[in-house]
Amino acid sequence: TSREDVRDAAVSILSKGVSPTATTGQQTGLVVGYVQSGKTMSFEIVAALARDNGFQVVIVVAGTAIPLLDQSTGRLRRDLRLDDPERERRWIQFQSPGDDDATVQSIRDVLDDFRYPCTPEEYKKTVLITVLKNHRRLQNLCTLVRAVGMQGVPVLIIDDEADLASLNNEVAQGQ
Repeated sequence: TSREDVRDAAVSILSKGVSPTATTGQQTGLVVGYVQSGKTMSFEIVAALARDNGFQVVIVVAGTAIPLLDQSTGRLRRDLRLDDPERERRWIQFQSPGDDDATVQSIRDVLDDFRYPCTPEEYKKTVLITVLKNHRRLQNLCTLVRAVGMQGVPVLIIDDEADLASLNNEVAQGQ
C-alpha cells in the first residue's frame, strides 16, 4: 500500500506540470513534506517518471553545502541504479558540470538521440544533473544550458532545498 501511495503521489506531482510533448510552456509547483517523510524518495520517483515520460533532462538542485550535494547525488546514483552493470544505461549523470567541450558534446549527443526518430528507445538517455545551490554553480549551469542549446527540450527541475533559498519563479511575469 505504501508503495502505491508514493507512486500515486509522484504521478500526481508530475501530472501537474507541462507535458514533455508540449511545444512551449513552463509550470512551477511546490511539494512540501515533513522531515524524514520520504521527500527524497518522492522526487527520485518523480525523476524516474519524468524519464519514462519523455523528459530529456532532469536537474536536481541539491542543497547549499557540498555534503548535501554529495549525499543527494549518491542516493540518486544508488536508487536509480546508475552504476549497476546489469541495468540498461538510461541516464547520463553530471555533478556540478562546467561548460567544457566534452560535457557540452556529451549532452548534445544525448539530446540528438532523442530528436532522431529512428533511435531505438533503449538508446535514448536522460541527462541527470545535480548541482549545488550556489550562485557560481548555478551560473555555470546556465552557461552550460546556453552552450548546449536546449531550446524546446523538456526539462524537469527539482529544488531539493527550496526552503533555504529558491530560484525566481516569477521571472516569466517580468519580476
